[in-house]
Parts: sequence; structure tokens; C-alpha cells
Amino acid sequence: MLLRLARQSGAYALGNVAVKSSGLVLAAFYLDPAYLPKADFGYLSQLDALARVVLLVGSLGLPLGLIKFAVAAGTPVPGGGEAPDVARGTLPATVLLLSAVCGAVLCAAGWLAAPWLAAALLDEAARAPLVRLLAVYVGFKTVAEVGYAELRARERPGLFVLAVLVEWGVLIAGVVYFLAAEGEGLEGVLKGYALSAVAVGVALGGWVGRQAVGRDARGRVDLGLARRLVAFGAPLVASGLAARFLAVGDRFLLDWLLGPAAVAEYEWASKIGGVLNMFFVQSFQLAFTVIGLKALAAAPGGGGAAPLHRSVFRHFAVWTAWAALGLALLTPDGTRLLTDEPGYAGVEPLVLLIALGFLMNGLYFIAVNVLYAGGRTRTVAWSVAAAAALNAGLNLALIPPFGLVGAALATFLAYGALALWTAHVAERDIRAHYPWHVLASALLIVGGLWALAQVSLGWGVAARLAWRAALLALYPALVVAAGLYRPAEVRHYLGALRGLLRREHGS
Repeated sequence: MLLRLARQSGAYALGNVAVKSSGLVLAAFYLDPAYLPKADFGYLSQLDALARVVLLVGSLGLPLGLIKFAVAAGTPVPGGGEAPDVARGTLPATVLLLSAVCGAVLCAAGWLAAPWLAAALLDEAARAPLVRLLAVYVGFKTVAEVGYAELRARERPGLFVLAVLVEWGVLIAGVVYFLAAEGEGLEGVLKGYALSAVAVGVALGGWVGRQAVGRDARGRVDLGLARRLVAFGAPLVASGLAARFLAVGDRFLLDWLLGPAAVAEYEWASKIGGVLNMFFVQSFQLAFTVIGLKALAAAPGGGGAAPLHRSVFRHFAVWTAWAALGLALLTPDGTRLLTDEPGYAGVEPLVLLIALGFLMNGLYFIAVNVLYAGGRTRTVAWSVAAAAALNAGLNLALIPPFGLVGAALATFLAYGALALWTAHVAERDIRAHYPWHVLASALLIVGGLWALAQVSLGWGVAARLAWRAALLALYPALVVAAGLYRPAEVRHYLGALRGLLRREHGS
């Protein structure tokens, strides 16, 4: 199962690599004041944050509900057959109808509220057309998210990645055309957003529609299933709101306390830290949510899934921490390739804290799967809400004395508290005994190596990169020296990897 998880995570990660690489094209335009003023980049950050919040609220938790009930429908039961309480064939039509209604309502609400939202977020009611473009984006993206969930439930990472690439291809083409060629500024960026959502929403909505009229479905809509989906997902609306505030709420507080220019610098650090989120956390979560739920469903009482959860926790903590260190150490020189703005180039400490926050979020995903399997979405909602409140309080306490570093530290601490609490709650069901000492050791190694890297800030580029590369190369040796992996275990994994590569090459 670990190999299956690694393969699917790898497939998702490859798609994310292509997407993130393409995103560098957009960064070159976003960071150039000739195309997008620095304040408008800050406004874009807030609009993007608003869209993420509305999407999670308006989706009613349908994507995760679809996966949860699809897994239940395919779970063997004693005596053979399938779980009798869920008809897999009715899921596509039921979820597609619900998501289309939600998307239409969200689009209409955003269109009508555009002047008020523009005045609140963009300081001018006259910029309402920008909010309306965002409303179109949200409406079609709501349908697209259900399509992505159906692909994940069917374990079709290849098609999932293809859909993501199409969405981002349209986004990049649209933004470059309207922003650079037509010189439309922030409005041009949002036109690109809207076009990408329409493209992927129509494509994936049509694909789900085909599943809905297939041989096993025949377009059937199950109103009872619809009620169960809403009941499962409704608490996730609250947790979705809280999770989005936990992830992006610091932008609003930073804008209030330090202004839009500070938000722009923090947003750039978040985009770099988001590389780890996209390649490691999102790719892992996309695969593990499905595989983990299936493992829990197949094991009576969930106990049989404990070794998988424990092993995944250890591997994820060790190697994602290494990736966080690498991102931070490459930030100064990587940023200077794109811009000469000194504020953007000095965000290395922010990147480390933000990336480690994403690491903690990934560990949270491992534990929260247990609560999803048990249908305990209310517990999830309360836990995430408490973490969001903690994040807000820490931001208000830490931003005045520490500035942007205070905001990044607050988010890291809040994600860590959420992961610890969720694992504690899940432990009652699964008895995984997560190895938190492994995480603590990995974080200490990362902190020590990052501190050693700071002596190179005033060096020449070649010497600095060589020193930092040597520190990164030292990490695996320190991991073994700290006992996080035994030498025999390392040899075993290397042998398994060589065998896998030989088989892949032979095929």
C-alpha cells in the first residue's frame, strides 16, 4: 500500500511540478510593477483568499463527501457483495446536481454583492467588475471540484493531472494575454482566472455527467443520498471557513496592521512556501485521503490501518522537513533571478516557517482521515475553528513586535496545535502511536542547518550556493545519526528502490 501511495502521490506531484513551473511565468509578470503595481498584487492576494473561502463554503463539503461515500459503496461486507447503504451509481448525478445549484447561487450572490465587496476589499466600489469576474470563477470552479473528487475516488491520477494542466494552461494563457498584451492590470489577471474556471468546469462537469448517465447510473438522483451528503458536509463548511482563515487570514490582519506592501512580501513568501505545499502536501493528501479511507474501511475498528498511518507519518515528517529547508536556503538567490525588489529577496525566514507550517498541515491530514472515516465532521469543524482562533490571536500578539516573521510563526504554531490535537482525538480510534519524536528531531536538524546557512548571506553567489548545498546534503546523514532511520533500514529501502527502477526499466 505504501508503494501505491507513493506512485499516486508521485503522479500528482509530477502534475504539480508542471503547474508550478508554469506559474513562474506568471510570477515574472506579477512582480513587475510595469504590469501589476505592488499594491494590486496585494489586492490580488486578498481576492484569491476570498475565492478560496467562498469555494469551500459554497461547495457544502461535496468533494470530500463524494469520496467518503464512494469508498463506502466499494467496501466489502461480510458474506460478500458491497455496502448496502450507498448506491455508487447514484453518486455522480446527485453530486453534480448539488454542485451545479451551489455554483449558480454563489455566482449570482457574488454578482449582486460586487459593489460592496469591491469597496471593502479594493477600496473602490467602481472596481466591482473585478469581483464579478471572481464570481464567475467561483461558480464554475464549484462544479470542477466535484469532477476532481470523482477522479480521485476512482484513483485516476493521470486524468486528474491532465485536467489540472488544462486549467492552468488556460489560466496562464489568459493572464499573459490580458495582463501583458492588453495591459489590463488586475482586471486582466481576473479574466484569466474566470476563463480557466469555465474551461475546467465545463470539461469536468461534462465528464461527471457522462458517469451519471452510464450503465450503472442512468442519471438517477437519490434525494436521500443528497441529504446524507449535505449532513456529512455541512460541518465541513464551518471547518472550511476556519481552515481558509487559518491558511490566508493573516493576509487580512497584515493589511490592517502593516498595509498592502507588507501583504505583497508575505504573499511572495507564501508562494515559495506553497511549492512545498503543492509538491508534497497536496500531492500526498490527494492520494492518501482515498487510500487511507479504504484502509480504514477494510480494517475492523481501524486497528489494522495503524501501521500504515504510523509509517506514513514518519516518512512524511522526515523528508518534507528536508524539502522545507531546501526551499528556504534557495529563496534569496532564486528570488533575485525574478526581481531586484529587496523586500521580496529578504523573505527567507518567512519561507522556512511557512513551509514548516505546511508540513504540520500534512501531518494533520494523516490524522484527520480517521475522523472522516468515522463521519465525525463536527469534531473536525470544532478543531479547525479552534486552530483558526488560535492563529488569529497569535497574529495579533506577534505581528506588532515581530512583523512578518510573527505572522509566519503564528501560522506554524496554529497548524502544529491542530495536528497534535487531531492526532490525539484520532488515537482513541486507531491506536497509531504516531512517532512525534521523529518530527521533533527532524525540526531540530532543520533549525540547526538553517542557522549555519545564515553565515553565507554576505558571500558571493557561487560560494553561498555551494555552502548551502553542502548543508542540504548533510541532512540525510544527520537523520541516520539521530536514529530516525537505521542503517539496515536505509539499505533495505535503497535495495527496494533499485529493484523498482529495474522493473520499470525492463517494462
